[in-house]
Amino acid sequence: MLPITQILVFFLSCLFMAALCKPIADRLAIPFPALLVILGFLSSEWLVGQGIDTGLRWDSFHDLVFYIFLPILVYNAALRLNADYFFRNIATILFLAIPLMLLTTIITAYILFYGVGHPEGYPLLAALITAAILSALDPSAILIVLKRMRMPTKVTAILEGEGLFSGAMAIVLSSLFVGIAISSQEQSLSVGQGFLEFARVFSGGILVGLLLGIAAWLLVALIKDNIVRGILSLVTAYSSFLIAEYYLQVSGVIAVLVTGLMLNAFVQKVDRPSRQFLMSLWEYKANIANMLLFIILGASIQYSILAEQWLAIVIGIVATLVARWVAIYLGLGFFRFLPGLHRHSPAEKFTLLWGGLRGAVTIALVLSLPESLPYYSTIQGIVYGVVLFTLFIQAPSLKLSGYWTSH
Repeated sequence: MLPITQILVFFLSCLFMAALCKPIADRLAIPFPALLVILGFLSSEWLVGQGIDTGLRWDSFHDLVFYIFLPILVYNAALRLNADYFFRNIATILFLAIPLMLLTTIITAYILFYGVGHPEGYPLLAALITAAILSALDPSAILIVLKRMRMPTKVTAILEGEGLFSGAMAIVLSSLFVGIAISSQEQSLSVGQGFLEFARVFSGGILVGLLLGIAAWLLVALIKDNIVRGILSLVTAYSSFLIAEYYLQVSGVIAVLVTGLMLNAFVQKVDRPSRQFLMSLWEYKANIANMLLFIILGASIQYSILAEQWLAIVIGIVATLVARWVAIYLGLGFFRFLPGLHRHSPAEKFTLLWGGLRGAVTIALVLSLPESLPYYSTIQGIVYGVVLFTLFIQAPSLKLSGYWTSH
């Protein structure tokens, strides 16, 4: 492995080039993450072609991604959530992000399992891990496109809110399935035990998040200095994650999510300069984390893996689209009688369907998978293929519906 100084030079160079590409992405209204993936891939290929080792190793990704990047991404998403539109559409958001997300995970898993058709090399548990990772949605890649399409704020709020909660759910589910796979308990763990474990991890994360969120609220309310407030927000974000994940073995991501939502509620009550400072601070951190994740994705892509897994990738793309169609057109349509669920126009339904993109959280989860899993390369290939499809096909093509969506 290369010395840390050379790895830093590699990442700093990529970030510098990414900063130069940002105005191009904004002007052309194309997904910035797609450019980052290309940048990471070309940079890595050039270095390898020059006989230079980039220093990127899979076994070094887990701690970096899981303990550094994920808390930043989740906390920032919770903090920037538009509280007004979120609570107006909370029934739709939670319905999509919890019961329908679980349904789509099951549908995706079974399509993958029977589509791949290799129970020995790709068992149902592997399909469940893949489906859980792919169930994390990230609409940030198309927010610029949605704004230029003059899409109603309601739809954007639903996509952002669903992305936040589905991402947290995906992390909990995939971690649970991976834990089962590593401990070789897939034959002994019953459905009831699995449900109880999920409930324990999920509810424990909520409790930790509430306690740390209350502490954060009190501390930030007592202190008026914005710099100190920013430091306290960082401390409480990582403290909630570490206490929950490392010490109590419950969901650190759920804890961070709840803590972030509580700080969001506080931010709505402070003066405008303080609010802008905290929002800008966390947006900056999240942008750096996003850039590095997509650059790492591009740098770690191997053509051979995509070529070997091309059929499984196609099955994965079909599975995610079918599951998403079921959630939007059948799930929301069939249960529209439930309190709080609103009717959606055909254009809004299409945007919710085609705007269900995979992004930073999905990448973070696949990068943090242990290589010891026997079906690791298959999961990696499928997830990479689906992410590339959403970045280079779904996100750019969504603007093709802009005319009839806006009229």
